[in-house]
Amino acid sequence: MWLASKLRNLRLGLLFNVSIAMKPSPRTIKLNTDGCMKGNSGSAGRGEILRDDRGQLIMAFTAFFGVSSNNVAKVKAVLIGMQWCIDKGYLNAVVESDTIIIIEMSNEIFKPSWKIKYIIRKIRELMTHDNLLFQ
Repeated sequence: MWLASKLRNLRLGLLFNVSIAMKPSPRTIKLNTDGCMKGNSGSAGRGEILRDDRGQLIMAFTAFFGVSSNNVAKVKAVLIGMQWCIDKGYLNAVVESDTIIIIEMSNEIFKPSWKIKYIIRKIRELMTHDNLLFQ
């Protein structure tokens, strides 16, 4: 709980929070995103689901990344999901992820490895875009 309370108070364009299933505000959509891999630097992919404020499905999608590490898959999933929301005009959105390391890297608490530094940089750039909230 201590870490969760500290993370809730950190801000960098968007609010980063520990993933707690929360209903978005009215007229807000919610993007749940996750990345995964099989084996140590093995086959990796992502999945996202986008819902409206009533929980109704807007879209769900998956993609294969090829060979990757787990952290690379997870940060790519967040980046692609955030970019998709912006591209489709969903600018009042909550992006929810269960990966605390992304939260720490995006808030510059934890330095990202060279493999994901450029992805984290792009996430930070998108964080300043309109009303995207990352939890």
